[in-house]
Amino acid sequence: MRVSGAVLGDTIVYDQNTLTIEFTVVHIPEGQDVTGETLHAAVSDPNATRMHVRVEGQTKPPLLRHEAQAIMSGTMGAD
Repeated sequence: MRVSGAVLGDTIVYDQNTLTIEFTVVHIPEGQDVTGETLHAAVSDPNATRMHVRVEGQTKPPLLRHEAQAIMSGTMGAD
């Protein structure tokens, strides 16, 4: 699966010993250009759909920060 969303910065947790990154992304409404304003509006909306992300075996990308757009490919667990 491939998904994207706006990163909630205060949810970013990185464990450099296990190379595990966890964070939450917020849904960006379809049909909108992805701009700083769009990303800010998405993370500011308390009713927006949110998804927890867990990445294993990778170092934290320098651009992973609050209100960044994250594009992820992988598999979804049962939980």
